[in-house]
Amino acid sequence: VILQILRQQSLSPSEIARQIEGTDREILGDTLQYLIDEGEVTMKEGMASILNT
Repeated sequence: VILQILRQQSLSPSEIARQIEGTDREILGDTLQYLIDEGEVTMKEGMASILNT
């Protein structure tokens, strides 16, 4: 779901959480970190962006 959202536009983690109803922010943070570690997502100036479309 996170990658689908980021395909539309770059967003901050809190903006991503707002778009996913009932999001646990800790789980979202862990998931974003995993996606960054795997090279799927990058964080620049507080905004998450997808690397591979």
